Amino acid sequence: MGLILVPGFWLGSESWSDVGRHLSNGGVAHVALTLPGLERDARDASAIRLTDHITAVESVITADDDVVLVGHSGAGPICHAAAARAVEKVRRVVHVDTWPLPAGVAINSDLAGHTNVIEFPDWSEFEPEDLVDMSDPMRERLRRESRPQPAAIARDPFPTMDERRFSIPTTIICSEFTSQQLIRWIEVEPERFAELRRLSDVTYIDLPTGHWPQFTKPEELATALLSLA
Repeated sequence: MGLILVPGFWLGSESWSDVGRHLSNGGVAHVALTLPGLERDARDASAIRLTDHITAVESVITADDDVVLVGHSGAGPICHAAAARAVEKVRRVVHVDTWPLPAGVAINSDLAGHTNVIEFPDWSEFEPEDLVDMSDPMRERLRRESRPQPAAIARDPFPTMDERRFSIPTTIICSEFTSQQLIRWIEVEPERFAELRRLSDVTYIDLPTGHWPQFTKPEELATALLSLA
């Protein structure tokens, strides 16, 4: 299958369209997912739990062999957890502007609050680093493609995972932070990055831009992914 592209919060498979075009030009097979509850016709996104997303990614992994999982933002830790269920089928997990999380930790419980679904925020709620290179047309496209995010995905803690996950080669594509910043954070905040610290094979690729390189730097992101395919 090649690459499995998993979108972060609020987004579906179409968010990878520009990246996918460059991957196709590079001759690499890929599939982009829309996770449960984020379909355009989803009737009850509030009922979707974190385990539903992990299982959805796992089902695509187990349908093939030798896959590279690519998760953007909140989907990165989900890919990490799904890979732990099918270690023998995953060649690499790639985190785009994110990193893996351990069991018992939630992606962003503060974002979830007490709601059942999370609407796409106002731009003023994002940090300046998130919005680097985001032109007005890109912002309009991102908001147009967004849909309500099941809040449980942000709130639920990750389940216990197979210890073999630490042997899966992992790459962090650093966009709104640099690899040197991340390495420094790992040193000074060991608990926050406990999962990342335990991985046996971690590489870093710097791709300076904001939080959505699939919109702002799709060709450069595809080039990075082609080097890992």
